Amino acid sequence: MESPQNTFDVHEGVEEAIYSMKGRLKVVTPNENCILKPGGFVWIPAGMPHASRPLDDRAVFIAIYAPARSGRDRNRLVSARESKRIAREIVKKSALWRGTLQK
Repeated sequence: MESPQNTFDVHEGVEEAIYSMKGRLKVVTPNENCILKPGGFVWIPAGMPHASRPLDDRAVFIAIYAPARSGRDRNRLVSARESKRIAREIVKKSALWRGTLQK
């Protein structure tokens, strides 16, 4: 599959989340692609080649970058439903981590 700009970005050690606020945004990986509409969300694991581009002049989106966690699947995008599950897991683990620091 060809990326929108014919090149892919790869962020080693950094995960990326994209939230679409207006317009449409195309996100492409070597294995799949998706079009984000307003309210759409995608999580891109660290190390996954990807590219994105606005599909219209109204496209407004937020890209969030965070340090990667180990053990993530690098072969697919993650849906909003699964992203919520992952977020809950991160909060739970960070609470355990903070508890360890406080002891």
